[in-house]
Amino acid sequence: MLNLSLAQLDGKRVKLGNVKVTGQQPDNMMETALLSPGVGVVPVQDERTLKGASFSVQVEINTSVSGTASRVADRTTWRSSGSFELVEN
Repeated sequence: MLNLSLAQLDGKRVKLGNVKVTGQQPDNMMETALLSPGVGVVPVQDERTLKGASFSVQVEINTSVSGTASRVADRTTWRSSGSFELVEN
């Protein structure tokens, strides 16, 4: 799970709103937002989606491993990858 916080647009703090499709009115407008597959995040202020030239956000990655998967008999390497898609709203 990805937790987004400390969002800035053009150097100014903004809130984050969740959207499921481009152009949708954002909901759950807060200082932090969870980013999950199929759900986007947009910068908002006063319940309006904002546009700007420079957007930054802190991304915290929370991972977990099941009890069964964590029981290994030998050295084990786990790898994962991901990507972010930037879409104009």
